[in-house]
Amino acid sequence: KKKAEEKKAAKKAAKEAAKAADDSPVIPKKAIIVFATFGISVAVFVTVLSKTINAKLMFQAAEQAYNKGEYNEAYTKFSGLTLKGDDTLYLDRSRILGTLDLHLKQYEVAMKYEKYDMALDSLIIGMESYEKNKDYAAELLITDVYGSLRLWELFR
Repeated sequence: KKKAEEKKAAKKAAKEAAKAADDSPVIPKKAIIVFATFGISVAVFVTVLSKTINAKLMFQAAEQAYNKGEYNEAYTKFSGLTLKGDDTLYLDRSRILGTLDLHLKQYEVAMKYEKYDMALDSLIIGMESYEKNKDYAAELLITDVYGSLRLWELFR
């Protein structure tokens, strides 16, 4: 029994010595929870805000490229965004106009380097694409721009 009592007394003395050595104040658990909740809330807010602002800036850049007639660049930028409602029209319009513009540029480069067979291929593929998407371009209300890419004029 004496040994058991001595062990208890030793443990008690060790606890008191540890308490005496640690004079730091105890931080309340509620304060830690409040601080952690605030930190997480700020992090979520900043993340959502940056994604929203980034999406708006990307949309504006894509819209500017579209309005400048840089349809392939516009399509690349629009396709990286989550579009809803009427904004999806920009993606479809830039895809159709970009395809024609691409074939026209391929034709012009091939003619510049006197690669007439490649120029003719680009022209034929472009005309096929033009005819295939003509009705869809009318649905998208871009027939004026669609016809102004002068690809069809080169084929005559």
